Amino acid sequence: FSHYEAADVSRFGGGSGTAEDPYIIANAEQLRYLSSSINADVSWSGVYFRQTADITLDGRWQPIGWALNGEVNGAKKQICAYPFRGNYDGGGYSIYGFTIGSESTPADMMTAGLFGLTSGSVSSNAQPDGSEQTVTIKNVNLKNVYINVSTRYETYVGGLVGSAQNGIYIDNCTVSGKVSSETSESFSRAGGLAGSILRGSVTN
Repeated sequence: FSHYEAADVSRFGGGSGTAEDPYIIANAEQLRYLSSSINADVSWSGVYFRQTADITLDGRWQPIGWALNGEVNGAKKQICAYPFRGNYDGGGYSIYGFTIGSESTPADMMTAGLFGLTSGSVSSNAQPDGSEQTVTIKNVNLKNVYINVSTRYETYVGGLVGSAQNGIYIDNCTVSGKVSSETSESFSRAGGLAGSILRGSVTN
């Protein structure tokens, strides 16, 4: 499902992507476009989004940001890592009913959640000085989430975010639903809110 298309900001509901005037996410089509827009050249680094209404996601969900392992010449290799590097404010609204995998057919994914993979540029465990790029996800309420993942190598699964690396700030977010994850050859990290977080904080 990956591609090399440039981002089309007209697909959102307005805004200019700044902290003062974020791009508007008001419906499922706009949220799905945020997901499908991520590729090797589009990470939304430093860009701001704000949700302005409740959104119902019917059917299969493609996480916002993702990574993929595979076997190359008999050895495990990371094929790609396309993280979301922006900022998302859910505005206190809810997102209902997204599904990844099923009981009979689990999804074969390395990273899964509303956000599969996020990444900043914080490269050490020292207190950030404000110059590093970070990701903020706040005021998001997920309801009736269903995620069932089974893969060969390591997997990171969370209702809100699967793997959040190198600078992540999660504030005032909630998740209800079911998260299930397993691997046949490696390790599995899973959580209701997040599967794996490196260098950041979770508050409220």
